[in-house]
Amino acid sequence: MNQKKPPIILVSIILVLVLALGAVLLGYMQQEKERQAADRDKAEAKLQKQLEQRQWAAEQEEAARQWAQGIAAARQAEAEKPHYSPLRLEKAARSRSWAVVHVPDIGVQAVLNTLWRDGQIYYRVALLGQKNALELFTSEYRQFTVTFADQSGTKIFEIALSPTDFQMDPPTVNGGIPTMELNNSIDCDLPVYENSVQWNMLWAQ
Repeated sequence: MNQKKPPIILVSIILVLVLALGAVLLGYMQQEKERQAADRDKAEAKLQKQLEQRQWAAEQEEAARQWAQGIAAARQAEAEKPHYSPLRLEKAARSRSWAVVHVPDIGVQAVLNTLWRDGQIYYRVALLGQKNALELFTSEYRQFTVTFADQSGTKIFEIALSPTDFQMDPPTVNGGIPTMELNNSIDCDLPVYENSVQWNMLWAQ
């Protein structure tokens, strides 16, 4: 006995329903996938923020530690720093002119002015003479040395100078006498500076 086939319209309806259900399922799966991706991004962003906060906190802690160490070091240095009387400091801070040193044969004079302040000697070394003699003197030698000695003539301190650091002064300096000079400073204890009563200038090729 032959069975009756389902009407074509019923098959079509069923097929449409299956396709619609598949589309719904695919949409749901896509939404779920997007939700999971969004949740994962939020979790990663939260973790990144926590890591950044921890790093920031560690940096702040390190900065605070270094600041505290700096304060402690500054206090220690201040405690160890020699304390001199105001009169002694005032005297050391006055400009001091030293005897002229003569460079033989080329007619160049070396002049030194110094003062002491805050643990340093501030010095000015000037070379006076004819321009060609100054240029010859500063080009022929690779190093100048300023030495300081005590009353007995014993050397107690020295400063190395580079001839190339000397600069020509304007013609208005020293009444028009050609002058080259160098200004700088160097660490030096006050007692050493106070005990210096003689100076000399040496040059080496």
